Amino acid sequence: CAAHCLNLILSNFGKENIVKTTIAHASSITKYICNHCYPLYLMRKFTKGHEILRPAKTRFATNFIALQSIYKHKADLQAMVVSNDWITSAYYKEAQAKKFTRAVLDQNFWKNCAIVCQLSEAIVRVLRIVDSHERPAKGYLFSSFHASRDEIVKRFQRKELVKPFLDYID
Repeated sequence: CAAHCLNLILSNFGKENIVKTTIAHASSITKYICNHCYPLYLMRKFTKGHEILRPAKTRFATNFIALQSIYKHKADLQAMVVSNDWITSAYYKEAQAKKFTRAVLDQNFWKNCAIVCQLSEAIVRVLRIVDSHERPAKGYLFSSFHASRDEIVKRFQRKELVKPFLDYID
């Protein structure tokens, strides 16, 4: 099935070090927020009620969708951890909270997050077409799949970075 094939491609993407470490970093941020009431409240306040998705262990695509979700709220999360609400909270002084704050402000993580999102976005888009029940996907599959590969090539001029990902697609 096409969805299974695309999921396996994303699974292979997840074997690359940049993807593995970025997803683990994003997971630590979302776990901290979701496991603590006040940070969850603040996150909802700063994202204007929007949620960030949690990575799941079952389906590889959900990791990339969750990464896109957290990247979309980058500015909101960073504003949250430098806000007076956060700094004056009782949570702020805890070791776990300090680690969370450093994680959210880590510019290297956000740079890698942008790269991984750009690499995976086109494949996730094709997966959504295939999983959609709105229209038959078979007619769109091959053109979408090839367009997604071309999009990845066009986005990245640094061939050495993108080569392993293109090999997985091929």
